[in-house]
Amino acid sequence: YMYKKDFPKLEIGDRVEINGELSESGGEARVKVKEKKDITKIDHVNIPQSKLVEVSEVGEMMEGWLIQVNGEITELKGSYMYIDDGTEEVKVYFKRGTGIKKDILQEGDIVSVTGLVHQTKSGYQLLPRSQKDIVKTGVAETFVTKVEEEKKDSAADLAEKYLTATAGGLTAIFVGLFGKSHGDKVGGVFRRVVESVRRKKM
Repeated sequence: YMYKKDFPKLEIGDRVEINGELSESGGEARVKVKEKKDITKIDHVNIPQSKLVEVSEVGEMMEGWLIQVNGEITELKGSYMYIDDGTEEVKVYFKRGTGIKKDILQEGDIVSVTGLVHQTKSGYQLLPRSQKDIVKTGVAETFVTKVEEEKKDSAADLAEKYLTATAGGLTAIFVGLFGKSHGDKVGGVFRRVVESVRRKKM
């Protein structure tokens, strides 16, 4: 950690030596440095490989690890999403500067996410480093089923409304035609009912 954020130019895979003060923030260990000369590049090795784990395994022992989890996106917000692999769910946070575009994702997508395990006051979360760390591999069957059911329900509601409106229209037409063809009889009955009500009031 450096307050000025004036870090030397580094790449993923660089091996470095850091001179600083060991501290803690939000329950997570960190090394505080004052200036970029406190960070020295030693050499460059192969890009580190992530470890495939189940979400239920994410915890204190994996803090700072580069891991990979596979699961369904159960919630998607502006700066984070939740992934559920059937054992548990984990929050995946999109940090500024990573260039991650959530527009290509949606709830119900099955994804493979690689990131660093980060501890916060509310628990552990995963920090992907770039868009490449989030790979869509499919769509959850439950999500597809839900969407199809919603479409069927919507179609059924529309059909019911149409039939109700049609039935109401036909009823009105029938009454109109009946009244027209039997106007005298209907009118006479109506007048007798009105006169009867008036007599009762008197």
